[in-house]
Amino acid sequence: MDWPTAAVVIVIAVCISLLIIAALAVVVGGKAAKGLKEFDKPTTRHTF
Repeated sequence: MDWPTAAVVIVIAVCISLLIIAALAVVVGGKAAKGLKEFDKPTTRHTF
């Protein structure tokens, strides 16, 4: 494999991995936000 092809493959791989990381961050952030909303309810706030 020559250098230009290798460079293109590397760039594509980096872009895909960044997209996967971003998707995971969104999912984890959404779960954390839901957890904070549950925690903020008056019923759970008294127990903690």
